[in-house]
Amino acid sequence: MLKEIHEQPESLARCLRNLVDHSEGKLKPILPGVDFASADRIILVACGTAFYACQTAKYWIEEFVGVPVEADIASEFLYRKVPLTGREVAIFVSQSGETADTLSALKNVLGRVQSAVAVVNVPTSSIARDADAVFDLAAGPEIGVASTKAFTGQLLALLGIALTAAYQRGALSDGDIAAHVSDLSALPRLMSKALQVEGRAQEVGSSLVTSNDAYFLGRGILYPIAL
Repeated sequence: MLKEIHEQPESLARCLRNLVDHSEGKLKPILPGVDFASADRIILVACGTAFYACQTAKYWIEEFVGVPVEADIASEFLYRKVPLTGREVAIFVSQSGETADTLSALKNVLGRVQSAVAVVNVPTSSIARDADAVFDLAAGPEIGVASTKAFTGQLLALLGIALTAAYQRGALSDGDIAAHVSDLSALPRLMSKALQVEGRAQEVGSSLVTSNDAYFLGRGILYPIAL
């Protein structure tokens, strides 16, 4: 896990290469065929850690795009009778692309939503093959049980999708997008800088070893991060 934590600057850089055109300072035309401009709702579906990434992205989409958003755990979404208009963009997030409940939820809405999008780390996976459009996280193999680089990659990918949707709907201008792309381009460097606190993190971790309880507090976009 520690190895994969330290791989995050490079994994984010790879994800960025799939997301932005650094020479032009703009987003690449990701998710061809997905029309956010005519969508009346965006649905985010995932399990486990990927679900927390979706909960975080809900804040971004509501802020930048201004359309109703719901984030669902795949197993619950699968067994609810969700009213669909056929104008939804449903986004399914999975590190492996083989998460059983997420795959079943995707199959359940095919043909009933405007577009089904896969955000996965394995572009040849079952979820990717069944989706209408795919975004590849390019995080590389994840071996550690606790998600690290895949989670930060999911956050970056979903933020990129939120900005793409906002641009398609005219909610963000070319200048707005350029400013966000400039910020995104700094992420690998900032991640490397953040990892320099490892010594302090080890001290905090040591202080928790003998604790009976730990409380994680967060408000707004930091609430799903606390979860």
